[in-house]
Amino acid sequence: MEKITNENMEKIAIYMDDDIREWTHGCYAPCSNEEFIKQYFLRLLYEQKEEAGEAFERLLADEFGVDINDYVTYEEKQNAIDKWF
Repeated sequence: MEKITNENMEKIAIYMDDDIREWTHGCYAPCSNEEFIKQYFLRLLYEQKEEAGEAFERLLADEFGVDINDYVTYEEKQNAIDKWF
């Protein structure tokens, strides 16, 4: 698992939902880039459902070589989705 650089984090932030990004920052900063991505992703799943999470997961993999599964367990994903319903 590679570290997410600050440069990549700035690029990733462009694709993030502003409200969820700000919520995540308010709740978790200061934290590592990896923890921020994890918490943002889980909140995205909670608020916008699985489709939005899958789209963000593909973006991270395709554009930045980041595998969200390095940071988020299957159980964490399911818990975020289940809380939404």
